[in-house]
Amino acid sequence: MDLKKKILIIVLVVGIFLCSFTILIVTYRNKLENAFDVLASKNLESFNETQKVELEAHIQDVHNTMNSVIFDTPKNQKEILEKIAHVESLHLNYEIHYLSSQQLALYTDQKDKEFLSNLKLNDFILKEYQNKNEKSKFIVMLTPIYINQKMSGIIYSLLEVENLLSTAQSGFLRNDIEWYLLTNEGRSVTNDSIAIIDNLKSITQETETIDSIINDLKNNKSGSQVLKLDNEKYYAAYLPLAHNDWYLFSMTNSHELDELMSSLSYESGVLTSIVFTFIGITLIALLYFVYHDQKKKNLNEKRFQLLANFSDVVVAEYDIKKDILKFTSNAKKMLNLEHLVFHNFRSIIRQSDLIHPDDYLTVLNTFEKMSQGEVNDPYEVRMKFSDGMYKWCKIDYALLFDDNKKSVKPVGIVYKITDNSKEHAMVEELQEKSRRDDLTGLYLKNSFVELVQQLLKENQLGTFIILDLDDFKCINDEYGHTVGDKCLLAFADILKSQFREDDILGRYGGDEFEIFARGLTDKQVLLEKLETLMKKLNEIHIQDISLKCSIGATIVKEDMLYADIFNQSDEALYEAKKIGKNQYIIKE
Repeated sequence: MDLKKKILIIVLVVGIFLCSFTILIVTYRNKLENAFDVLASKNLESFNETQKVELEAHIQDVHNTMNSVIFDTPKNQKEILEKIAHVESLHLNYEIHYLSSQQLALYTDQKDKEFLSNLKLNDFILKEYQNKNEKSKFIVMLTPIYINQKMSGIIYSLLEVENLLSTAQSGFLRNDIEWYLLTNEGRSVTNDSIAIIDNLKSITQETETIDSIINDLKNNKSGSQVLKLDNEKYYAAYLPLAHNDWYLFSMTNSHELDELMSSLSYESGVLTSIVFTFIGITLIALLYFVYHDQKKKNLNEKRFQLLANFSDVVVAEYDIKKDILKFTSNAKKMLNLEHLVFHNFRSIIRQSDLIHPDDYLTVLNTFEKMSQGEVNDPYEVRMKFSDGMYKWCKIDYALLFDDNKKSVKPVGIVYKITDNSKEHAMVEELQEKSRRDDLTGLYLKNSFVELVQQLLKENQLGTFIILDLDDFKCINDEYGHTVGDKCLLAFADILKSQFREDDILGRYGGDEFEIFARGLTDKQVLLEKLETLMKKLNEIHIQDISLKCSIGATIVKEDMLYADIFNQSDEALYEAKKIGKNQYIIKE
């Protein structure tokens, strides 16, 4: 074979090798970019879910405050304004206003009539609010007020959208997130003339992606998309709210991912040149496989280094075949770990205290399903942190498949572990707050009944007590509701001081209260406690008022139903009232 042919063959072999090598690098780079897009989109959806909880909790808090104004049906406009003034004294970050029936009568437009008719059918309404003179953007919450079963006016509050959308989480891939409230038509709730989705469609060629977002909004679906706007990559996520077919819509971009991909392209070019210069033709096939394996390792290392930049996120990768779990370098700052790499992980996890004992089966079952290729939603477990405490974590994951072998089952799993304890604590705090009376801090009627029924279902014994302030209506009529509220609050404080934290204390409504004293089955002890309560009541001095109360109590026996206990205690209360009030009667 002459030299020209040898050179031609060498050039062809090297050219084929370099082309194949470049294609593999580009293919892997695209797969890595897609994997990052999936993780980034899921992370933005998680931000959206947290933001939705905060937003709807804020709305519920305003609604609860409005309910406190109309808790006892007002009798006249003056009383309504007094209750609003009482609420405003709490220094809230929003104000409550009142429109009387006379003012509402001035609204004669057909749309206004339809709106008022709709308001009569609802507990409260959220409505778009547009005022060109206002620099801030608002929505308005309206609640009807009924006097003698007739709507006599409405109370309303303007809620600043910027305040509603404020969040404790300030960054996403180190970039700020833009939040919007949208209608299901893609318009801004705070400005009817701004069509956010249509504006996006006008500056991108990815019309199919925008059409997919529009279709999801119309069908009340949540989701996330990746868009290219002005030659930059953006992540968009949207989540339906519980009000008015509105959506929480967020967008952000990531320069870090583009920088990583540019770096990988540069390094790949340098490595290709080195291979072309120094590797002999006879070693091309062998060195390709060695290099390809090393390249994957380097890419994984860079991926882990990038994801480790999340201050509140730990990433781990599990090799199913080798049974090896590897954490990012920041894992020890968050979790109680001795090592970052765990061999024989399936056997170690059974002995480790990394997962809370009550959550171990959840982890094991989910792990087995994922190993078989089954994809499920993210889940939450309690993990031991570096301070030795178990805290709630959210576990997101992505399955890795071996494309070369075209295996149906995954070869690896990438986990994203996020500290979710603050969100859990916030949700629990909001739930607990919603169950309690705003004035006294005691459980509301429904919450009290639910807790007591659960105790009865567990066969826990005790004493059920109903207390009613005597002639309380006269106090409200003579001294006003402000003084009446002070009396209710003072009475509630006495109940808290006389009963334990484990006892269930509730406000049944108005001036009537309920107590379930857990484990209190001794009648003599009960008599002493009620006597002490009566004496403490006599010590209350609000102006010249002397507070008195009537009490009906039932010592709970095994297998008693809530309805029977309540009726028996209520009957005892009635007897106490009948024989002269300021009495207590105990049923056994």
